[in-house]
Parts: sequence; structure tokens; C-alpha cells
Amino acid sequence: DVIQFLKYFTFLSQGEIEGLEKEMAEAPHLRSAQKKLAFEMTTMIHGENEANKAIDASVALFSKDGDITVVDEATIESLHQTTEGKAYESIEEVAGLLQILTDNKLATSGREARQFIKSNAVSLNNKKIADETFKPASSDLLHGKYLVLKRGKKGFSVVKFG
Repeated sequence: DVIQFLKYFTFLSQGEIEGLEKEMAEAPHLRSAQKKLAFEMTTMIHGENEANKAIDASVALFSKDGDITVVDEATIESLHQTTEGKAYESIEEVAGLLQILTDNKLATSGREARQFIKSNAVSLNNKKIADETFKPASSDLLHGKYLVLKRGKKGFSVVKFG
């Protein structure tokens, strides 16, 4: 349906749409048509600058070589609200990574959180954490108040401090 949506909802030329259709047939796993549709719709609604910020955030969160530190504070705050991440008064009130994982519903228990850490499925600000006793420090905070916690490829939460 993405090709029909591109025709209905964007101002792309017929040639651009046909090119995307060909790309999609040759390499559907790249999802180029879906990405283009998302970019065009976000640009129409929020402007090109915001669409580019969304792409930067997506790359930072979901690609292996993404740099979460380049994402601006407003975008991270928006992600915090979207993911309904936990907000803490200070980093000192957190016992450690196990607590953060369970508080943010990325693990149902401490045992499950340990298992995720041991299986190398947990990252903090896109850095894998293999130590179940890890306790984040204020130097780990993005923009002085956020941690981006990921479990697996798609599960993530933005945790806020202060």
C-alpha cells in the first residue's frame, strides 16, 4: 500500500515514485518507500528541520553505528514523554541498572533483567552493558539529565533525572 500512499499523500513526481517502487521490489528489507513516505509526511506536518531531527533520532536509536549524543535535548525530551520513561529526582536515588530496567518495564523482574544483561541485550546510551552491578553516574547523562536505555533491538526507554 505504500506506493498508493505516496501517490495520494505526497507531491513526489511519478518518476520518483516509480523509482521507489523499483527499489522496493529489488530490496524490500531496506524499506526505502516507507522511509520516504514517513519523511514526506513529517515534512508536510512539522517542516523539513523537524523531519531531519526525527531521522537523526531514529538512526541514533536503531542503527548499530548511531550516535545518541547528537540528538538534541528537545527530541530526547519528546522521546522521554513518548516512551513514558520513569523520571527520578536524582541519579543517586537509583540503586543500579537492574532497578532502571524493571522501573521502566524493560524487564519484569530483577532475575529477567540479569538475564538480559548476561545475554548482551542491554545498552545505555548505545553502549552495551555487561555488568549487572553497573550504576550510572552523572557523567553518563545526556544533556545533564537523560539516559537512553535499550533492551534488544526495539525496546527502549528514555529515563529522566531531575
